[in-house]
Amino acid sequence: MKLFGCVMLFLATTQAQIAFRQPQVIRFFRSRICRFLPRTVFVCCPLGGNQSPPAAPPRHSNSNLASIIPSESICGSPSGSRVVGGDVIEYPGRWPWLAAVGFRQADGTFRSDCGGTLITRHHVLTAAHCFNEPGKRDPEDIRLGEFSLTRSNDGGTPQDFRISSKRDNGYNRRTKENDIMLLIMDRDVQFTDKIAPACLPFNERNNNFEGTSLTVVGWGRTTFDSRTLSDVPMEARVPVVNTRTCNTNYQAAQGDKPVVDQRHLCAGSASKDSCSGDSGGPLNYKGSSGKYYIVGIVSFGVGCARPEFPGVYTRVSSFIDWIVRNAQ
Repeated sequence: MKLFGCVMLFLATTQAQIAFRQPQVIRFFRSRICRFLPRTVFVCCPLGGNQSPPAAPPRHSNSNLASIIPSESICGSPSGSRVVGGDVIEYPGRWPWLAAVGFRQADGTFRSDCGGTLITRHHVLTAAHCFNEPGKRDPEDIRLGEFSLTRSNDGGTPQDFRISSKRDNGYNRRTKENDIMLLIMDRDVQFTDKIAPACLPFNERNNNFEGTSLTVVGWGRTTFDSRTLSDVPMEARVPVVNTRTCNTNYQAAQGDKPVVDQRHLCAGSASKDSCSGDSGGPLNYKGSSGKYYIVGIVSFGVGCARPEFPGVYTRVSSFIDWIVRNAQ
């Protein structure tokens, strides 16, 4: 019958206001075509009444987006800087979007299992592999504004939040694809000079960052053989490595062959790299305006600081539409 003769499909198109340019919607209706006649297309009307076309992704108005994603007047600005002998030292507020993802302890300290990045008043980006790991308890809490994980007299003004829900994008533990997760906190964050969001890289989709160094930050191990995490956040300037070269090296490694493609950034050297405990934390890019953008999420590697195996990061710009859609 013609489309308008099938009440179920006709109502689905009108009530859902389907955007016919969406690939999944086009595939659905093509699969319902029974035959063609001149100037007429016949569809097979489903029996039972419970099949409907997939919903089109929500449209985002500029006003709605602006109310959720912080503007560049708010995001990406550290609270000042402190320089000793030419080197910037770590201090509370140096990376105000850095989040500790793990568990709040009874004595008020925090056990950080992974890092994360504050991107709105309600959302933290991290790595999906930090969750659903066999034999391990999923992180339940987020701490923002932290500096020392064990001391309370460090000048930090931490705020603690429960993880109320989370969104993933189909993480594959074997190939390590889509290693990204959006954490939703149980209440809004109050921005301070030590707690502020990173900027999202809307204008960096075509930037491969080759020839530059980016900054990775986290409470991870300072060496691969170390059994303890750093008490305070450590930062490292890591040179970006060509993605094809990076993929070739990883395909030659023993064991599972992770996918390394345009959805990733590779960065690291023999002396500077992310390490265990940094997972989920931000890879930061300083734009020409002086604002910092989160362009990568610590995902995986082989050991730490091995030149043939630079750290692999989930490329945030490859998932920017997914982030915006799920932050609504």
